[in-house]
Amino acid sequence: MQEVENNSQATAMRRRKKIVIISATVSGVILAVCLGMFGWLTHGRIEPSYVKSAVSVDQELRVSLNQRLLRIPLDHITVTPEVEGEWTLERSLLDGDALVFVPKHALVADTTYVVKFNGVKRVTGLGVELPEVTFTTEAAPGVEGVTFEDGAILASDAAFSMSLSAANRGLRRLELRTKPAIETTLAVKDDRHFTWTPKQRLPQGKTVAVTIVDRVSEEILVEREVVVAAEPKLVSRPQETNFGKDDQVKLVFSRPINPDSGTLEFDLKGEGEWKDDKTYVFTPEAVAPGATYHYTIPKNLRSKEGGVVAKAKEYTFSTPGVVRAVAFSPHGQELSQARQTVQVTFNQPVDKKSAEQRVSVSRGTIQGRSWSGNTLMLTMVDMGAQRTVTIAVKAGVKPIFGLASTQQFGHSFTTEIPTKKLNVPMYYQQYAQSCESASLRMALAYKGKSIGSDMTILKQIGYDPRPLKKGVWDDPEQQFVGDVHGNQGKGTGWGVYAQPVAKAARYFGRQASVQYGVTASFVAQNVHKGNPVILWGIWDESAAQKSWKTPEGKKVSGPIPMHVRLVVGVKGRADNPVGFYIHDPITGPMYWTADYMVYNAQRAGAANMAVAVQ
Repeated sequence: MQEVENNSQATAMRRRKKIVIISATVSGVILAVCLGMFGWLTHGRIEPSYVKSAVSVDQELRVSLNQRLLRIPLDHITVTPEVEGEWTLERSLLDGDALVFVPKHALVADTTYVVKFNGVKRVTGLGVELPEVTFTTEAAPGVEGVTFEDGAILASDAAFSMSLSAANRGLRRLELRTKPAIETTLAVKDDRHFTWTPKQRLPQGKTVAVTIVDRVSEEILVEREVVVAAEPKLVSRPQETNFGKDDQVKLVFSRPINPDSGTLEFDLKGEGEWKDDKTYVFTPEAVAPGATYHYTIPKNLRSKEGGVVAKAKEYTFSTPGVVRAVAFSPHGQELSQARQTVQVTFNQPVDKKSAEQRVSVSRGTIQGRSWSGNTLMLTMVDMGAQRTVTIAVKAGVKPIFGLASTQQFGHSFTTEIPTKKLNVPMYYQQYAQSCESASLRMALAYKGKSIGSDMTILKQIGYDPRPLKKGVWDDPEQQFVGDVHGNQGKGTGWGVYAQPVAKAARYFGRQASVQYGVTASFVAQNVHKGNPVILWGIWDESAAQKSWKTPEGKKVSGPIPMHVRLVVGVKGRADNPVGFYIHDPITGPMYWTADYMVYNAQRAGAANMAVAVQ
């Protein structure tokens, strides 16, 4: 029994020795492993591990370290270019630490970033320089295509579309810019296809500059100039009046039209068809005279290019109504009386015989008739000088398709005014008061009797000069009054009346007739007969009537200043003079109207007399 106990004790002691030896061995191994790990964690270069290129712009950045660190001040980590975001530190005993950066916004595509770590310490507390991290973000997708090319013609309701080579994923922030500015809405499909749709029609017929910009990088991705299709317009249509009973409505557009885009509407029955892509022809079943019809080009009628009619347009055409004479010729005054083409234009085609029977001309002879369109032309001759010629169109002119005229039309013009000028020489008076003598000398010269001086004539008139004295002076109906060198205002010289001048004309071999109460027709008739007329009147508007007595006691009156001139020509017929051509022995040739000539002869108590030298 004792021996058995001793054997059990010996066995137990041997087991304890083995356990102690195994424990010591395990502890040594563990110690060795820990010392190795500590050395690995506290010695050697720290090597970050991360993705260096094609980094996704919308994912976190993870930098794995091959050691465990004691301290990394997260607020001392810098990222260049600067990016807002949050750094966190993930601890791992065996794998080493990891730094994780979650950006607040997506990174910029195709950009190189540099990350620097400051104030890093090992687990031993010793500082260590952690290598900077450099990585590049993924490239943004490129432009795969656009729906608008440079110089292309776009429809007025076209949109602008662009496709990227891959999903955008926020790598680009696209913006459409146009000039002129066009407001659009953006639609995105599959994150690759972008379409900008205008909120209203593009400016038709205008050039538009289109640019697509990446707002992230401010890179211009697309730059084009396009032309918006022009609005189709009518370039030819029926005239608004005189639409005939067999006429068609032919409409020609400026651009080829898509016939399915709209219907042209007419307010009368008929058939319409497109003859070609620009020409539409409407054939009415029937039209009535004197009627107006309407047709409409609809809104949104579209050209093949994509231009559209912006607003419905209404037009009209009318059939002939009542016949009217709408134009006459010739116009004006003093037209040739020998030959004129008188024209009457009607507002529509008329029955020619009906019109010719109802058109008349008040003067002259119709030498020929002809027509040009709706215009009747009459060749007129011998209408007479200084006449009013009236063209009359009686009611009842019949149309080809319309309504007969119901009123009379008329027009008038005047023919030329004849002018009669006598080839009388112009003599200026030789003395201050010899206007009567100078006038008679010119008249006699025209009649073939040349007199050398005013004084020669004055002596035949009667000349015995005396000044006005105490209101007494000579009689102008008997002789020349005063001194021919004198002054009317001072009473030293004045003149003579018609009878002594007519007597002197007869002395020199010419007949002379005296006219008291001068009329324009008396003067005109004598000039047309070839007789110059000596005319008494005033010198100017300052003339006033004066009077004196002759030595025999006869009262004489006359204007001061008085003046005498010679009428040598007339404008107008003898029975209807318009004006007169005058030789003034002081101022020279002049022209007076008929009214002024009579006024001058009667002004300020003038003698109102004349002498016609025959």
